[in-house]
Amino acid sequence: MGIYLSRTMVIILSFCTATVLAYGWMCPLIVVAQPVALYSSNPDAVLFDDTIIVQYKDASLQSANRAQRKAKMNDLGAALLTHRGVTPIRTLPISGIQQFRLRPGQSLHSVILALRNDPDVQHANYNYRVRSLQSPNDPRWTSPGLWGLAKIKMNEAWQVTHDGKNIIVAVIDSGIDYLHGDIEPNMWKDIATGSSNGRDTCGAGSGNPMDTNGHGTMVAGIIGAKGGNGYGSVGINWDIQLLAVRFLCGIHPLLGIPVGSLADAEEAIEYAIEKQADIIVTSWRITPHVAREDIPTLENQVRRTNCQGPLALPVPCKPALLVAAAGNGLFDEPLDSDLVSGKVYPANFPVDNIIPVAATDENDNLWSQSHYGINSVPIAAPGVNIESTTLRTAGDGFSGLDGTSMAAPHVAGCAALLQAQCLRCSGSRLSIPSLKAKILDSANKNIAGLNGYIQQGRRLNCGEALKLAPTCSASDTTPPSPPTNMTVR
Repeated sequence: MGIYLSRTMVIILSFCTATVLAYGWMCPLIVVAQPVALYSSNPDAVLFDDTIIVQYKDASLQSANRAQRKAKMNDLGAALLTHRGVTPIRTLPISGIQQFRLRPGQSLHSVILALRNDPDVQHANYNYRVRSLQSPNDPRWTSPGLWGLAKIKMNEAWQVTHDGKNIIVAVIDSGIDYLHGDIEPNMWKDIATGSSNGRDTCGAGSGNPMDTNGHGTMVAGIIGAKGGNGYGSVGINWDIQLLAVRFLCGIHPLLGIPVGSLADAEEAIEYAIEKQADIIVTSWRITPHVAREDIPTLENQVRRTNCQGPLALPVPCKPALLVAAAGNGLFDEPLDSDLVSGKVYPANFPVDNIIPVAATDENDNLWSQSHYGINSVPIAAPGVNIESTTLRTAGDGFSGLDGTSMAAPHVAGCAALLQAQCLRCSGSRLSIPSLKAKILDSANKNIAGLNGYIQQGRRLNCGEALKLAPTCSASDTTPPSPPTNMTVR
């Protein structure tokens, strides 16, 4: 944990320096160790810990069988322990990834460079810290109301359907409060166990993805807070299968928002793939300034959500739509994701199944802290003063936040509802390229506050998207009753 702490100290020292200059405040004297040099010369990147993520060459694994891949990886890991002194602590056989711990005194940077020259190793990289994409929880941002649902024309969409229960949406985040009254009815159940709601991939991991922060629960509520039940809020899907994958298990020392590790995130993605998620939501990002070449294992894992690359699965791979928060501005980075220095990952990986989403306010203006990009961000959605479910222990279980974290689930929820209607009425799912195209083509375009920032000035319009879905038989198309407790501004 020494590396993580040293970078935390760097951040604190920078913060203190700025506040002393601006306000004359006093800060404690902090002695900061020199950080380990990073591969792409990004001195501000933050590591979660001093472990290493290795991805083996597929030729070295020599099998598509999961058990055989795992056995081969264990052999390769044992060889690395003997020759490099690193101990395997996590094995992901589907993707060929292992996580290693160094022995005391080893140089992280030197070991990574040595591993990159190993004939069996495709990639070796640092275990970067990952952070959620909400703004800090400040009372001025909390307000009631579901204006975002009205803005994207959910009342029109619900005249087509509100039922997404045949769709699995993986919320890879801080977990979900699966006992929340507005969430529990829509939690995914593992067919294998009949009970599990997902997985906790933090460290050793467990079968309990209970949220202890609230961020993931808010994302889940926008997608699928139970509707028509006379209680609390309503999500885009009144019925849905919410698959909780918890990996944001820590708290940022300054901002107070959830953070996690790259290795935990990669296992979370693998779990979502294994459980055949239709939609994957990532309302988080690698902390700046990590370049694409620093995180090849994450990029490969994202590609596997689109069934690109070998996968040792017990069932055929099913491509998923990955909806990613475009990013909230951090530190001194540019907000324009068209610039190399402004790119945010996983949102900006060049993978066809990703939809990066920027955040807007009630007046269809781009949120001041949202990343954008004419070439890199194809759509925006409501993300300011968004009310949703939160932890049952937090007030009445509902709260409000700003951020691209809140914008992404609007798009994910709409995509799930559209896919559900297509599956129900035609008997087959839309291809991921077709689903993505319908979401983008149906959006409102050339919005003044988005032109010059978002491709074609687009903002999500779910009412128009559902008009592109097939129509079921007459017995299936009775318009649902509107929610009795929905408030809009």
